[in-house]
Amino acid sequence: MTDIDDDMLFSEDEEGEDITHDNSVYPWRLLIVDDEQDIHTVTKIALNNFEFENRPIEFLSAYSGAEAREILSKEMDIALVFLDVVMESKHAGLDVAKWIREELGNHEVRIVLRTGQPGEAPERAIITDYDINDYKEKSELTSQKLYTVMCASCRSYQDIVALNKNRACLRMIIESSADIFRMHSFEKFAEGTLGQLSSLLNLQSGSAYLLKQGLAAHKEQDKWIVLAGTEHYAQKVGTSLEADLNINLDAIFSEGKSINVIDNNRLFACVNIGGERKAVMILEGYISQDNIDISLVELFLRNISIAYENIVLLKNTRME
Repeated sequence: MTDIDDDMLFSEDEEGEDITHDNSVYPWRLLIVDDEQDIHTVTKIALNNFEFENRPIEFLSAYSGAEAREILSKEMDIALVFLDVVMESKHAGLDVAKWIREELGNHEVRIVLRTGQPGEAPERAIITDYDINDYKEKSELTSQKLYTVMCASCRSYQDIVALNKNRACLRMIIESSADIFRMHSFEKFAEGTLGQLSSLLNLQSGSAYLLKQGLAAHKEQDKWIVLAGTEHYAQKVGTSLEADLNINLDAIFSEGKSINVIDNNRLFACVNIGGERKAVMILEGYISQDNIDISLVELFLRNISIAYENIVLLKNTRME
């Protein structure tokens, strides 16, 4: 590896030892695109201990522009790409950067161009003509600078993803309200709201959350009855919840909060339906409380409360 001063890169590292990370925490994903194996090795060692907001790093590797396109086409949750400029051609990295933004349509991933031949791609022209986030000569990237670039990129990526998610969620709430209000049975209503809440929080692999299972229930004659569920709870519809859940739902409601996260693996969304009526949606999995937009969820729950109360009133009217 002729373009990097090893002493500079490792000057602030004690050892390149491996660390065992908590597998329940979803990592920041870094794609290294470079045709030199040494670059991949050195970057991984320099960032081996990296953590940002208690989340570790996961490395992906590509050795050409074609490999980078293949990975990026399949993996939509990559936070940062370290992208070499000169690979199979003098402008291979620039072609990939343009493809990411214009053809793939991914404007969330952060792109940092790295080159060992700065004369091949003048920095001013690159910054002006391409939607990239930073441009570095490989000789600049000491261990500390790599760490700084990672922190700044992860923070920026997280903010952009949150903004886009908020926009999507607001659109979803508006579009789904009519469907929710048209539901006239507790069971269909519970199934619909459980699905909408899961979508609102984006509880799926590849995000800050990992959903395992969930349920919706309401209180009926001093018992919490499961109305809808997924995975394990799909078999519990119509049964009492207390024994299976082993938790005091009334105590959670008494805290007066709409959203409660317990041990980062259970989210309780509490809904009051007027009077003594109550409903709850429970989602289980890895749930990072720091990444929940409370205001959006509370807006959703207010709509749910109104719709739920309308179902109760409709049922009572039909019985009269």
